Amino acid sequence: MNKFVRCSGVCGGVGVVAVVFAAQGASLLVVNGKKTPNGVMQDGDQTYVSLKALKDAGAEVSVTDARVSIQFKPLNEKLQVDAVEGVVGDWVQNQGWRVKVHSVTPIKSPFGKGGGFEVKFEFRNLSKGPMNFGASGLKMMQVIDDQGTSMRYALASFKDLYKAAAPGQGYINELKFGLDAGNTQTVGNPSKLLIVFGQSGKNRFKDIRIDLSDK
Repeated sequence: MNKFVRCSGVCGGVGVVAVVFAAQGASLLVVNGKKTPNGVMQDGDQTYVSLKALKDAGAEVSVTDARVSIQFKPLNEKLQVDAVEGVVGDWVQNQGWRVKVHSVTPIKSPFGKGGGFEVKFEFRNLSKGPMNFGASGLKMMQVIDDQGTSMRYALASFKDLYKAAAPGQGYINELKFGLDAGNTQTVGNPSKLLIVFGQSGKNRFKDIRIDLSDK
């Protein structure tokens, strides 16, 4: 038997109800890129998430006979952005770009002797006019491993960064991310690709976060 909570609005506020279900036949829940068996259950149009899954996601959970209290703690600062989310192999889009990560491969850092990853990355223009990825407000693009270590990309590997794409057109680049020169540490497993956009003219595209972990 697992304890589940039904969330009305945002968990941690008013309307959190504790219920108990047998978790047989429950759907798979993925918490921060990790599988959580028996963590979610559907009952009609209501979805219930287990308290254990909320704890695994970083929430502080307190249960008494009278109440359930849930307090969410901030994620690692590097991941703390309001972003459109997706996974490897799926198309993800904001207001200006449609992007897809085809694959992630471990490599040596393009900057030195440390670790890194090669990300096969595709992007397509969703706007009504020509646009290039680099000049559309791109501020940062990082791969973050499961230890919270961030890696930047080698500019030479992003061959079409400033190449104009017509509406509907796009390119595939094999981006090489790695640790800076002199950093010889071993990187962990790939966790997130984080793409952050700033203001560019009238545009402020929403950030994109893609889960790179193996499902």
